[in-house]
Amino acid sequence: MIQLDVTVVNVAVKQIGATFGGGVAELQWVVSSYILMLAALILPAGALGDRFGAKRVLLAGFAIFVAASMACGLAPGFPVLIAARAVQGTGAALLGACSLALLNDTFTSAAERARAIGLWAAGASSALSGGPVVGGILIAALGWRSIFFINAPIGLAGLWLIWRYAHDTPRAAHHRGTDLTGAVSAVVALAAPVAVGFLVNVCFYGLIFLFSLLFQDQQGMSALRAGLAFTPMTAAILAANLLSGRVSAAVGPVRAILAGLAAMAIGCAALLWTGPATGYPAMAGQQVLLGGGLGLLVPPMTALLLSGAERSRSGVASGALTAFRQAGSLLGVAVFGALAAGGHFYRGLHAALWVSVAVLAASGLLIWFRGRGGEILGT
Repeated sequence: MIQLDVTVVNVAVKQIGATFGGGVAELQWVVSSYILMLAALILPAGALGDRFGAKRVLLAGFAIFVAASMACGLAPGFPVLIAARAVQGTGAALLGACSLALLNDTFTSAAERARAIGLWAAGASSALSGGPVVGGILIAALGWRSIFFINAPIGLAGLWLIWRYAHDTPRAAHHRGTDLTGAVSAVVALAAPVAVGFLVNVCFYGLIFLFSLLFQDQQGMSALRAGLAFTPMTAAILAANLLSGRVSAAVGPVRAILAGLAAMAIGCAALLWTGPATGYPAMAGQQVLLGGGLGLLVPPMTALLLSGAERSRSGVASGALTAFRQAGSLLGVAVFGALAAGGHFYRGLHAALWVSVAVLAASGLLIWFRGRGGEILGT
């Protein structure tokens, strides 16, 4: 649900704009207000999960998310829609930090945890890249408001499943409950996977936003066709997520992350020749590289961070990783959207692709140097 609502809106921006009027700035806020609240509140949400138990916070997150989704679907204009998206992001923050904390506490052995994180990432990543596909189908059949109403049955099912089956995580001692500085410091000590999550999301989410605009505004695709155009990326992410555990076990987490970053950088570089005459088939292979690279690097990056956190602080640890990633998502949409605004879409797209190649290369150097120092390779 969290990741679906990051990207499902991208294919609806044209229809939302036609309903309410407005330009790129208003549509960017529809996307960004959600990500902003998610990024800003995920670390406090992780601390709440550590203090009061992840199960309780997850239940609250589902309730808030469902209520806000209904408000989004019923919104009469941009102000209400943007505000409801911000509340939706608040619920998403509670869900994002505590779902991973609950998983981390449930699976105690390294092998079980790696497999579980791979499945967790597969669900999240397939929803992330599958959002445009789902959105396109729903918009074509039921209109853009349906992309928010669909969260109600999913959220209610999640509420029941968590209430029925989840066991709560151990709570941090009360006298340590306000020691956020120490908890954050421990997480920041694993700076490479936190930093890489931020930089990767700058590129990935920013490019998803731009390619949604390219497919619909520049190439005239319907919302359904634009959603289906992301199918190769969706399939690649899912397949790479499921294989990442084996790859990481065979070559080590650092090399798995480096391979993912390299695949994404190559995909971005191969898209630099995209122009008004470029057809969709010429972009499908690059999407596979982008999705496959992302799917390969997220599980080992997540596992590295969680392995360095004590169980009673896993909420803060997972919250820190997610906060950095969502902050990257927010920055990517804002910066890449600004680059493409002003009537020079392809010039802005090419600039965003160059930025992505540079950022992904910098991420690879960061991971490589940390690995050389033994701070990650030994975990």
